[in-house]
Amino acid sequence: MIFSVLIVEDEPAAMRHLKMIVEKRCPGFSVTNTAENGLEALEILQSHHPDLLITDIRMPHCDGLQLTQKVKQLYPDIQTIILSGYQEFEYARKAIQYEVVEYLLKPINIQAFEALLAGIHIRLSQKSYWKTHKNIQHILSSKIIENSIKTDKSSYRMAVVRINGLHPKFHKKVCYNPSESIRSLLMNPLPENEKMNLYLFTGRDNNEYYILCPVDEIHYSRFRTIIEEFSLNIPACQYYTAALSLDFSITKITDVLDVLYSLLREKTLLGISQILYDQGREKLQRNYVELGSVFLRNTEFLVKKKALNQLRDPLKNWLHECRSNKVSLLQIEMEFSLFLNHLLGFCSDKNRLRIETGIMMDKVSQDVGDYDTLLNNFMSIILHIQEDTRKAPPVMGCRESFQMITEYVEQHMAEDLSIPLLCEEFCISQSYLNKLFHRYEKMSVIEYIRMRRVTISIELMKKSPHIPIKEISRIVGYEDSSYFSRVFKCQTGFSPRQYLAQKD
Repeated sequence: MIFSVLIVEDEPAAMRHLKMIVEKRCPGFSVTNTAENGLEALEILQSHHPDLLITDIRMPHCDGLQLTQKVKQLYPDIQTIILSGYQEFEYARKAIQYEVVEYLLKPINIQAFEALLAGIHIRLSQKSYWKTHKNIQHILSSKIIENSIKTDKSSYRMAVVRINGLHPKFHKKVCYNPSESIRSLLMNPLPENEKMNLYLFTGRDNNEYYILCPVDEIHYSRFRTIIEEFSLNIPACQYYTAALSLDFSITKITDVLDVLYSLLREKTLLGISQILYDQGREKLQRNYVELGSVFLRNTEFLVKKKALNQLRDPLKNWLHECRSNKVSLLQIEMEFSLFLNHLLGFCSDKNRLRIETGIMMDKVSQDVGDYDTLLNNFMSIILHIQEDTRKAPPVMGCRESFQMITEYVEQHMAEDLSIPLLCEEFCISQSYLNKLFHRYEKMSVIEYIRMRRVTISIELMKKSPHIPIKEISRIVGYEDSSYFSRVFKCQTGFSPRQYLAQKD
């Protein structure tokens, strides 16, 4: 990191000598401005704020001590060195009350000067580091970009490291400083220049970390190595997933973070450490293994027996297949969620259980180190549901179950009886539902519902011929009476009015 220097000296030869020492012997500093007296220096400071001020003590118009006092009042962040001859030593000591970093006697000892600036460089670097650290943390935690942050023109790269599973969806997002022990894991093995260019934060929970670095300071391959070594040494880490970003400006950090979150969630593999790379808009490839219809149909039998614990072995076999096919943890979670929706169809209090199982599912993949742990998490949810199970939903070949659907149709004739609604209510697929009706009624679901609606409307006409056709249409589930008339005629060969007239 290069820090700017303003030299104030009224003797040209001394000025050239000082400038040469700074630029040739003091790495990390650059002389950006010079002034011949304090007044000129104050004018420069109105538009240019150096990191370090080096000033002689005896100068016309405004001497070094007066300049130091003004700088302390107006620009307290500027570090200052005051130079004085031996005879001015006591006078120079007054500069201490203005918190001058140091004063040096003339003639300047080059080795002492180099050592002094090296120490100042460390202090300035630390100050700059923690200022940037605070700015980044502020953005990550509040998503607010301050004007002072917008002036940072540096490009950064970032890694999000997560250990032992996925982040729970409902966990409050925060960003804070890690413990000193975690920080030491990252920083202690590194040389000083790398320590001052890495920013570490704890992420959304204690299993997640953000690490950033300026692009110009640490090479990408070196950054990757640092991430890998840090991740492997995190306490309790059974495996990790790290997502690395493309280069970005600091004002885009929240957008970058969202991309890395998606990578982690989409591609985390249970039990396998890996580093993922942001490839721009590349479409993510997903593997998945379905639980299968046989597994789902077998659930009814186990529910009736109150023996859902027997699902452990089929689930274990399914998880083994997922592992062999490198199915992501997210896809496993999603497939199991579909099964839970099926299982909730057996429950008398579905709404309450959906909330309870939703909370349990939110943490099912958090802090999970192996497939046995995940299996235990799944089984704990299944057994929680078991006590709330009711009669099983329909299964192919079961007339009693088929009658449950037809009873529902009769009881809700005036309501929406769409196929998607029936499938959701009884937790079966559309093709499965149609197979049941073809098996027992030799017609499709839609044909059956139309037939029953027309039959009921005929019964109403016989019993109460004075009821308007529009009202009969509504009673049997048709808001559009014209459409009802077409359906009626298709079923009977007569319109409703013709049927009533014929009856008379």
